[in-house]
Amino acid sequence: MDYKERYNLWKNANLEEHLRKQLDSYSDNDIKESFINDIEFGTGGLRGIRGPGSAKMNIYNVKKVTLGYANYLQKNFSNIKQISVVASYDNRHFSYEFALRACKVLEAKGIKTYIFSTLTPTPILSYAVSHLKCQGGIMLTASHNPKEYNGYKVYNEDGAQLNLTQSNSCIEEIEKITDIFNIEESSVKIEEVKPSLIEDYLKQVRKNKINNPTKKLKIVYSPLHGTGSTVIPQFLKSEGYNVFPLESQMTVDPDFSNTLSSNPEDPKSFIEAIKYAKTIDASLILLSDPDADRLGFAYKNKEGEYVLVTGNQTASIMVYYKLSELAKKNKKIRNGVVFTTNVTSDLVKVIAQSFDCKVVTTLTGFKNIADGIAKMKKNEKFVFGCEESYGSILNDFVRDKDSVQACYNLSEIACYLEDSNLDFESYLDQIYSVYGYYYEYTHNYVKPGLDGKEKIAAIMSYVRKNGISLENTKIIGFDDCTLDLHIDYVNNKESKLGLEWSNVLKYYFDNGLFVVLRPSGTEPKLKVYFSFPGKTLNQASDYVNECFKSINKIVERF
Repeated sequence: MDYKERYNLWKNANLEEHLRKQLDSYSDNDIKESFINDIEFGTGGLRGIRGPGSAKMNIYNVKKVTLGYANYLQKNFSNIKQISVVASYDNRHFSYEFALRACKVLEAKGIKTYIFSTLTPTPILSYAVSHLKCQGGIMLTASHNPKEYNGYKVYNEDGAQLNLTQSNSCIEEIEKITDIFNIEESSVKIEEVKPSLIEDYLKQVRKNKINNPTKKLKIVYSPLHGTGSTVIPQFLKSEGYNVFPLESQMTVDPDFSNTLSSNPEDPKSFIEAIKYAKTIDASLILLSDPDADRLGFAYKNKEGEYVLVTGNQTASIMVYYKLSELAKKNKKIRNGVVFTTNVTSDLVKVIAQSFDCKVVTTLTGFKNIADGIAKMKKNEKFVFGCEESYGSILNDFVRDKDSVQACYNLSEIACYLEDSNLDFESYLDQIYSVYGYYYEYTHNYVKPGLDGKEKIAAIMSYVRKNGISLENTKIIGFDDCTLDLHIDYVNNKESKLGLEWSNVLKYYFDNGLFVVLRPSGTEPKLKVYFSFPGKTLNQASDYVNECFKSINKIVERF
């Protein structure tokens, strides 16, 4: 079908009233954008702007994907008498309705379903899948995307998002569905998840405690109107931490009325929390995103200013604290494995290796880290897993990013540092002085609209063909993840990366710099990552900024 045929199919369907009104108001350009294709799975599952249309997030696409997922489960778990799935949801418009009606589609197919009685963080959904011995899970969330979005994450029996092989099998079943307007729903009442499951989850989080510092310092926490409000401040208070929730952002609000951004990677998301922290002289600010898988944090420095910490710095602090403090207690982890991604700072890798840990590098997307965990050898011990995009886990009872674990760990670290007359600034400087002053920068080129994908594809094609040239350094290696290929220019060798297919290019330079180009799997963006170990942080920052200017000249051609 072309977009006009798709549009006519929807126009003649018996749509739900709110979607009918929106469809009737569409301009010609709206019609083209909303029906140009079918909404696609990316690194984070299904995600898009809400509204009528084959390319939008709406109840018909949710039901279509759910029916395909049901058929996938029944095909792959035919030996199980009663297949089951657990579902949760965030604070966004229609998240609860989408989750509930997805459960009804599954029940109509004979699949037992559970749903949380209130909005619940993604990591708890991940835990629930394995805890309830389900074969799958569904999380209705658009994560950190703006309020116009919603999304649909699909989980496997380990509590991890479907890996590429599983996703492809599921997509095959989804693509077989042609009539999306007459998908059956069960009238059965969906069983709610028992509240005790959350306490069982928190018992596992408590196991991440390494030290028991004095807990005097003040901590400001905000869920950015999302799911973290149901768990994180209460949990930290129960553990003795001096937590001050930012009440204006504790409300469940799909319009994110009291924050300029729902993304803790965006400095604008911290504005209100910093204002509040100043009034109470707080030392630490913690912000979880709407589904509480990502965590951003800021600390008060010696000058009384609040410093935002990057995802790479956060991961480096957390892995160093865990490994160094366990070593002090003669609890060194034997056969330990640390998981990172090919766009995450090499600082995580060098820290882990200094404590004799094996480092596994995966593609971006926590599902790839989870897949790596599932493939660990029996004698190997999970230590840490992280992405640069503000996501980590300290314990693998959860197989997705977990801001609850991160909040608990960073609260402990902050109090431990205060007891030691240190702060995060001096702690980071200690790490840098040993391992190198790593500086990272990620630039997002937003390319919306009908020609956005074409522009991103053209940029990737040009760079893949012509490479990157930077002054005063030369390329010593190159990865093309579409070909599963690594080229070692120093030794003139080619080898397999051992990674699944992904449209990612990575360039290694002889001064330690790496540059990665990667189209986002969930947003209309081209992401370009830079990482460089300098002699000082300022020197590293200045150098990366110069490198960015060179890359920017390439992108500006398009």
